[in-house]
Amino acid sequence: MKKLLHLLIFISGNFLFAQVGIGTDMPNPSTQLEVKSTDRGILIPQVPLNSITDQTTITAGNIESLLVYNVSTTATITPGYYYWYQDKWNRFLTDLPNYIVYWDVINNQFTYIDEHGDTIIIDISDLETLTFLGMNADGHTLEYTDEDGVVTSIDIAQIIDNFETLTTIVDNGDGTF
Repeated sequence: MKKLLHLLIFISGNFLFAQVGIGTDMPNPSTQLEVKSTDRGILIPQVPLNSITDQTTITAGNIESLLVYNVSTTATITPGYYYWYQDKWNRFLTDLPNYIVYWDVINNQFTYIDEHGDTIIIDISDLETLTFLGMNADGHTLEYTDEDGVVTSIDIAQIIDNFETLTTIVDNGDGTF
């Protein structure tokens, strides 16, 4: 009976799946690790990366999705969360103000923050050239208004007459023209 019990425990062990829970007795079955706390956080390993392609700091080798907190500053990398993907360290979060762009449709202005942190405002009305080309009610003339407000009427029939080529074919009677 004792041997049968050991055999039953050994065989049933192949069907058991376990999740690890820290701070919880019942981890979610869809997770491998669940951490619960109301007054503590998770400390991600802090490492001094040398560059975005650093493959020497992590001693066991870089593996896809490895997460670290970089504590060093170099020409290509600054402190922050990084994950390893496609042979380089990718910054997890960036400083949003460096990438904020606004379009003010009421005032017709484009605003962005440059690499020095300065707010740059571009008034689109200073850049645009307002012109208009439209068909008149008579259906035979176009009206063009340039950026200075000067109106020019264009007679379509006159344009056709100016660029029309009249061609006459003469039959020489001998099969040539």
